[in-house]
Amino acid sequence: MEVVYTAIGKISLQRYHDTIYPVICCNGKENQITKKEMILWSILVNTVVTEYQLEILYKKKADKFLVSNEGFLEILQRLETRNLIVKGSGQDWKEAVYNLVKKVYITPIEVNLLFKINAFFYLLFHKKIAFWEAIKIFEKYKLTKEEKYILNLVKQGFICSKKIIEHTLEESFMDTVKKEEKIWKSIKIILNLYERGLINFDIKQT
Repeated sequence: MEVVYTAIGKISLQRYHDTIYPVICCNGKENQITKKEMILWSILVNTVVTEYQLEILYKKKADKFLVSNEGFLEILQRLETRNLIVKGSGQDWKEAVYNLVKKVYITPIEVNLLFKINAFFYLLFHKKIAFWEAIKIFEKYKLTKEEKYILNLVKQGFICSKKIIEHTLEESFMDTVKKEEKIWKSIKIILNLYERGLINFDIKQT
């Protein structure tokens, strides 16, 4: 049995008097989180990893921030209960990822020019990344026709990933493969857009 996780929602920093604290916004609801929860959640942003990989990454990052790395499973369970992360499980990695992706709603991410400029100088002066390397990071990613199609669907609104997959099954660029391969191709396109920070995962609260 394989289990995979990813983050849900987007983060913002809010100020209360002289204190700045992180807030995760999911489906229009703001959620305050602890430092340990923030460390674990941030690892899962724009990526999908197994529980085993996640525990290793969490302990390394907790040590880096001088935070106790104990209580991993309790923190994981709290975030899942609050719908701040989502889990998929299956007999193998492929099935687990499919079961994860079909749970989420997808929203586009709009990044303004000022944000890009600030991020560029942050890489140069804080991360000490060479100028041309930083330029490469911010080069506009060229979308494939399949990615453009799915991104256009997403831009129509808060949309369930299952509906996106259903739409793509009927498209001409899927005609040469079997249904199971069509579904997996759609999932890989969604994951690619997610990992490149072009879409965000959310979940519909019950």
